[in-house]
Order: sequence, then C-alpha cells, then structure tokens
Amino acid sequence: MPSPNEINFDDDARPVGIVGFDFGAVDREPEAEAGEDAARLRQETVMRTIGFLVSGARDAVTAGRRTLLIGYLLRADGAPKSQRELARIFGISAPRVNQTLTHLRKELSGLCRDDGTAP
Repeated sequence: MPSPNEINFDDDARPVGIVGFDFGAVDREPEAEAGEDAARLRQETVMRTIGFLVSGARDAVTAGRRTLLIGYLLRADGAPKSQRELARIFGISAPRVNQTLTHLRKELSGLCRDDGTAP
C-alpha cells in the first residue's frame, strides 16, 4: 500500500496515486539557448551602434559628436544633461541642437528595424 504522501483524491473523491515531479528530467537546453540569444543580441546591438557612430563620419569629431548626442538621449552617466549644454560644447545654437537630435532620433529608429533602414 502506498504511503499517505503518495495518495491524493480526484474531483470525485476517489483516491489516486501521485508521483513527485522529476526536476532532473527537465530539459535545461532552452535556458542555455536563451543565454546565447541574449549574448548574440547584445553583440548585434553593440555592432550596430558602433556602425552607426562611424558610418559616414569624416573624422573623429563627427563620431564624438554622435556619441555625445546618443549619450544625451540615453541619459548616460557623464553625458551632457541639457540641450543648452550640448549647444555650448558644439558651439552651435540650442535650436540647431534640437534639429540635430530630431534627425538623430529618426536615424536611431532605423537601427531597431531588421533591415537597418529608417522608417
């Protein structure tokens, strides 16, 4: 006869045997695949970002400006905190910084598409 821990009752109050869940039989592969997918996505994101920063940049100053602008948009530590601060750093007007940021946001939205094109 089964021990009391191995018996339960169904909806009709009939005794039924129970079996403990075999945790060792759980396939661990999906977790490993999820970790690999996350690593692949992080690498792809970094590569697209670096590609964006240097694509068409005539010089290091252009890549640096793009980096500061993206840092501002993401509110990264150490990045400029205001458009006025960006304007001072770049030596341009605040409205021009706003135009540049609007254009940059549109370009960045293209990075989120599978084909890399802007909407």
